Amino acid sequence: MHVEGLLAPDSAEAAREEYDALVPASRTVVREVAKAMSFDREEYDERVTSDVVATAQHATRCSRRFWKSTSVPARSSRRSASATTTR
Repeated sequence: MHVEGLLAPDSAEAAREEYDALVPASRTVVREVAKAMSFDREEYDERVTSDVVATAQHATRCSRRFWKSTSVPARSSRRSASATTTR
């Protein structure tokens, strides 16, 4: 297993559990993107396959690994900085 960043599961089973825990969030992301694209129920059922959800799951996992391994400030701190600017 190739490991980068701060995520280093103790075992393959721990890595699988972490990855599987992303399924609900991945489904939500896919559903909300489909909604934003105005998919009706029929189009959603036709186009959103388990492969689509798995791709979202993989992208979420990669994103989590990236953000945990970099020193980019948290989004909330960016918002608070922009909230102090005057219009």
